[in-house]
Amino acid sequence: MAEVDLPELDRAELRAAGVLRGGGAVVVTRPSPMSYGVVARDARAINRLKGRPVDQPVGISIHSEAAHDQLFRYLDVGTDTLAAIDFALAERITVLAPIRPDPAMPEWLAPAIQNGWVMFFDGSWGQLAFLWTSFPFLYGSSANRTGEAPAPAAAEARRQFPDGILIIDADHLREQTAAYGASTTLRVEPNGRFTLHRSGIQDQLAGGADLILERLREFRSAVARLDGSTPSPLGKTYLSTAVTRPLLPNTRIRLGFARVPNKDVDGPRVWDVIRAHVGCNQLGTAIGAGELLTDGTLRVDGLSGTQVGWKGSGGRSSPPSRTATCASIAIRPSLRGSASAAAG
Repeated sequence: MAEVDLPELDRAELRAAGVLRGGGAVVVTRPSPMSYGVVARDARAINRLKGRPVDQPVGISIHSEAAHDQLFRYLDVGTDTLAAIDFALAERITVLAPIRPDPAMPEWLAPAIQNGWVMFFDGSWGQLAFLWTSFPFLYGSSANRTGEAPAPAAAEARRQFPDGILIIDADHLREQTAAYGASTTLRVEPNGRFTLHRSGIQDQLAGGADLILERLREFRSAVARLDGSTPSPLGKTYLSTAVTRPLLPNTRIRLGFARVPNKDVDGPRVWDVIRAHVGCNQLGTAIGAGELLTDGTLRVDGLSGTQVGWKGSGGRSSPPSRTATCASIAIRPSLRGSASAAAG
């Protein structure tokens, strides 16, 4: 299908991806009640567009699993705090957290770091899935010129920014709300304490930051009680040392463990999650909190909904194709960074 035959929003996403790959900045719609945002692959492009010093630190969206996991590897906080940070990211809250200096740290994190602190968020929105899945991370900021309020709609963004700046107008896909604003920013201390760094739309609509902070404290406490004092694979990734019945010749299984918030108030507060990758294929499941590796072995039966690679057509990336194939995996992870796995 030619680009001219695509819907207008799809064409806008394609043009935006081209601008980003060329080092420019794009103004994007955020879901209600968020105001518009500016994203770029080059942090300097955001600062130029906003009219501020080009070397000013900017936030970074870690919307892909790869970028999220790389950043979390260097955050100077405990496992229970990492889980609480994930809870905040799910609420589209921006986080300022301490980060350990490490020569192995990827260079793309540098524009978001200042004096040992990193600012990050999850900017992805399903209505603009192609744009967000085209890049593992993007630098971002609120859509406004310095000294002006963040743009609540496309019309205000057009007023603030020069002609020629690409603005993805998806206002028709947002829920109408009485107020729009930039995200709340929370600061996380090394001891796991959350404080309000900058007021934003989330704490304003909640009736104050104290309510959000209390929810995060409760969640972090629940995770800390679940973790216990024994060694845990949570937050770690393992590569299998042996696969007794390979899915593909010479294939190894990569396993990632995490404890994540459950937003369903009727269920457990957290899920223990395992992510299993076989080559470019991903299998995944979630297990109720406290049930992960209780006896040193995790057996997962009926792993369905396998995501098999990514296919492109017409210049766009389509969602992962899904198979009906099921598998079972028995895992005995070693805390030294490897695991033996049997797949069938």
